[in-house]
Amino acid sequence: MSDGSLSQDEIDALLFQGGSDSLDDSSTPNITEADKDNVLSLIDKTKESISNTLSGMLGKSVKLSLGSADITNKSSLLSKLPDEMVEIKLDYSGEAPGEHLYITEKDDALKIAGLMSGQDGLELDAMALASIGEAISQITGTLLTSIEREAKKNVSPSAPEAQKVPKAMVRFPDGDFVSIELILNIEGDGTVKFYEIFDSSIVTALNFLPQDIPQAPSYMGNQQQQPQQQQQQQQQPMNMGQNQQMNMGMGQNQQMNMGQNQQNQMGMGQNPQMMGGGMYQQPMYQQQNVQGVQYPNLNQVDLSGIDSRNIGLLMDVSMELTVELGRTKWQIKEILGIGEGTIIELDKLAGEPVDILVNKNLIARGEVVVIDENFGVRVTEIVSAGAKSVEN
Repeated sequence: MSDGSLSQDEIDALLFQGGSDSLDDSSTPNITEADKDNVLSLIDKTKESISNTLSGMLGKSVKLSLGSADITNKSSLLSKLPDEMVEIKLDYSGEAPGEHLYITEKDDALKIAGLMSGQDGLELDAMALASIGEAISQITGTLLTSIEREAKKNVSPSAPEAQKVPKAMVRFPDGDFVSIELILNIEGDGTVKFYEIFDSSIVTALNFLPQDIPQAPSYMGNQQQQPQQQQQQQQQPMNMGQNQQMNMGMGQNQQMNMGQNQQNQMGMGQNPQMMGGGMYQQPMYQQQNVQGVQYPNLNQVDLSGIDSRNIGLLMDVSMELTVELGRTKWQIKEILGIGEGTIIELDKLAGEPVDILVNKNLIARGEVVVIDENFGVRVTEIVSAGAKSVEN
């Protein structure tokens, strides 16, 4: 190192040595396999809904499948990742608060951004990151609907924060967390993989018992009830035949007598399971409760205007616009010596244009002006799309 600055490898090494493993994790709840399985079950219930949502946004058929689900920590997961990652952070608040984020490789992020905008050859700039954040926000919204329905928890997400970072700079939760692989199979574009990460406080807050989930009777104990139901169904033709003989012998209306027989059965105090063998067959009610939602065939949806609609979704996204006067590099001992009156010499000449950045990406240059009592910048040059982003 000729200039005395740290390389990225050296920074990563320092971060690895001072990572979360050295922290006191006694304050974080312990995660059990049951906790992890509960979260995995919630995501599994939303696979079809997420697939349909993303298919509409990307303009191509998308099928979501789940990969590995692990209770892990920062050091263990970092060993599986490439050097650069895209992080999309959406923390939870409400009845299951905590840290929540997605991470994916740069190439996978660019694939999603390209499909969202309908453009090829994109760079991972502020607009591309905003597109990825919008797609992830839709996935999170679908999952939170499942959490509210199944776990009876009202949870709200923060606004998505998407950024490209070295893997050691990803904002993983402290201690153990749950990591679940989401694999998107995109028609004609292969697969895209995300890791969805939940910290221990979210996972333990979502720990619900199976009986807490409202389900039709056919979901629970179905195997135990089946022999009794089969026996009742075998007796049903015999009972109906006897009722018909009695009705014809009395010369009465058959339908009125059958109604009386049903009332007599209800008045005898028989248990609900025995009622399943009578005229009111409970399985019909159960089938209505377990019927799945029918989604439209996405292949028949007109997606001719998908590109313009996707861009419209991003128009209200807020970004950070910064004007940079200049930069310099100092040693740590010089920085610690800064005090009132210290003069810092920058790398730009007086009168030279200042840089205009959006989310740390150079987009234009301009000159400083004074507007009333405030500083402003008059844009003098728009940087071409192929210009290199300003390094962090």
